[in-house]
Amino acid sequence: MNVRQECGSSVGDECIVYALDASLHAGDDSELRIVDHSFLALPLADGGLQHRWLRQDGYAACPKGWPSLDAVVEFDLLRVHDLRELKFLRRADDLQMIADLGI
Repeated sequence: MNVRQECGSSVGDECIVYALDASLHAGDDSELRIVDHSFLALPLADGGLQHRWLRQDGYAACPKGWPSLDAVVEFDLLRVHDLRELKFLRRADDLQMIADLGI
């Protein structure tokens, strides 16, 4: 498989993945709304389940009121409480592994 090399990092670079526990942000009093990406997908009859985000249980962490531009203009995910920062060094085979997640 030919993997595009557009990730913005090189082998040996320190990279960061941010993670949060969606169950901690499920209540109405939460500053976040956790939404899945089903609204982006095609209908099932048209290959909707082939959407990579859906197959990877993808979601978005959005501010309360996220459909409004006013709600998202000042939003900074890095200021959300309980956000975890996971650091790793990029390896030579990382891009291929990421590409294989979509198969």
